[in-house]
Amino acid sequence: MTVKAILDTKGRDVVTIASEKTLREAVELLTERRIGAVVVMDGAGRIGGILSERDIVRALAREGAAALDMATSAFMTAKVKTCRESHTVNEVMQIMTQSRFRHLPV
Repeated sequence: MTVKAILDTKGRDVVTIASEKTLREAVELLTERRIGAVVVMDGAGRIGGILSERDIVRALAREGAAALDMATSAFMTAKVKTCRESHTVNEVMQIMTQSRFRHLPV
């Protein structure tokens, strides 16, 4: 099975947030959309990073509640790996396992 086959069934929506938005706004977006990660876009409209629930938990552990008023870019994972629609599920699982993350933008 390929990523394309999954997206054909699940949908192709990609939820993004601007890097200057606050962590609070990111949390609200994740809650509203019922998702576990959001792609963070830089000022030029390119992928700047990805912010996951784990990143948020780490931010709160380090900064406390003050983290909620800080920029999303301060806590995102900047090195984003992506996959293509032609990747198989096995290939995607290998990338995710080797890199130790659960979210992979297409």
